[in-house]
Amino acid sequence: MSLLGFASCSDSNEELSDTTFSDDQTSSSGDWVAVLIDGLYTKWSAGDTILLLQNGQTAFAEAQQSGNISSFLSDIESSFVEGNTLYGIHPADHMVSFDNESVTVSVPSVQTAGNDGYDGLAAVSVARAVSDSLCFQSVCGGIRLNFQMPGVTKVELESVDGYALSGKAKLEWDEQGFPVVTETSDTSYILTFNAPDESGFLPSKDYFISTLPCDLYGGYRLSIYKDGLVADYFGVHQTVERAFYIAPNDLVESELVFDDPDAPLVEEERPELDATTTALLRQYQQNPTEENKQALMEQMGLRYDKVVARKKSKLRELEREALTPDLVEEMQEIVDEMVENRDIRLEQ
Repeated sequence: MSLLGFASCSDSNEELSDTTFSDDQTSSSGDWVAVLIDGLYTKWSAGDTILLLQNGQTAFAEAQQSGNISSFLSDIESSFVEGNTLYGIHPADHMVSFDNESVTVSVPSVQTAGNDGYDGLAAVSVARAVSDSLCFQSVCGGIRLNFQMPGVTKVELESVDGYALSGKAKLEWDEQGFPVVTETSDTSYILTFNAPDESGFLPSKDYFISTLPCDLYGGYRLSIYKDGLVADYFGVHQTVERAFYIAPNDLVESELVFDDPDAPLVEEERPELDATTTALLRQYQQNPTEENKQALMEQMGLRYDKVVARKKSKLRELEREALTPDLVEEMQEIVDEMVENRDIRLEQ
């Protein structure tokens, strides 16, 4: 026999009334009801802890059932002031600060995949309400990986434009009731994602790197570590939005070139054409239509932007070393010129 639970998420304009609990998710009495709206964490486990924030006070609350919706009990019942905004954070230890208008949380720069394919401590969710019902929404989006090859033990993700992937994020809520990052601090544009154990990521399994929402259109680097070697992949024209995980769709594992991590970077002036570009070039040569030309130019533009992303990554590396300011300036000029003259170069 199932029972009915009632919850209202007024901030997101969603009514979650008449929510059905399964037999192992009966609605026991509790101080608050919490619902998982989106993100990687989709099901409460009995005993999960959330942090509640209101009017300068904090309290922990514990889930009483397993499932998408659960009642939560805390050791205090009446100290919160009615009418003030109530915040919730999960995992509970990721709160940095809060006030009546915002809450600040942290997203770690080093993550380790768990059994579900992601680091549970990085899947930060927040809720805001003016009642005892809390609708938890993800703070992060990120990258979804699925390797076919065995033995990958670590992946390093870099925003080549230096945009924040992790750190402290101040959150406010927009008119639709969604959490929005309005300010960041103590950030990092490089994030490390480790396999669960030394055998590496399981082939054909989805894994998720959680990041702050981030514009990666200008490029990102994935450094893939396997058997003591590393191969770099550069992606472009993508954006990480809250609660969504992008995939490096054109990553071809057979085209990855693994090398010693300490080997010096050797850049080719004109990198060899990949299989996709070669096929489109052959297609245009055999049938030089405007449609085939456009398809080839789009692919060449993609490849060009990947080369620029690689240059930006080198620029970030030189900046981190802080030993050769002349080289930093020179690399910055190269990047600026390549971006400014993109269209001209593609027509050559």
